[in-house]
Amino acid sequence: MNINFPATITAGILYFAFALAYYSPLFFGRFWLQNSSENDKKPFNSLTLKSMITGLFTAFFTAWGIACVLKMTDPISLIFALRVILVVWTGIAVSSVVLLGILEGRSLLLNIINGLFLLLGFSGMTVILHLWK
Repeated sequence: MNINFPATITAGILYFAFALAYYSPLFFGRFWLQNSSENDKKPFNSLTLKSMITGLFTAFFTAWGIACVLKMTDPISLIFALRVILVVWTGIAVSSVVLLGILEGRSLLLNIINGLFLLLGFSGMTVILHLWK
C-alpha cells in the first residue's frame, strides 16, 4: 500500500495542533476541566515534553490509519471520502468515547465534546489526505 507520507505527516501535525486549540481555554478546555474529575485534570495540569511527544505520535498514528482507510476504499470524491470516515468515526470513535465515558464516569456533555473533537479532527485529516494525492 502506497501512502502519501508528506500528507500524512502534515495531517498528523495539524490534528495535534487542532487538539491543543480545541481543548485550550479559548474553546472547550475551561468547560471541560470544570466538568471533569480530578483524575481527568492531571494531564491538563502537567503538560510535559513526554506527554506532548506521546500526543504527537498518537496524532501521526491516527493520520496514518485514516490514510490507510482512504487508500483501501479509494474514494472517488471528497464527499465519498468524508462518508467513509463518518462510518469509521461512528463505528470506532463514538463507541469508544461513549463506552469509556460511561466506565470513567464522564458526563454526557463531556462525551459529546470528545466525540465532536474526533469527528472534526478525522474530517480535517480526511480533507487533507484526499486532496493531497
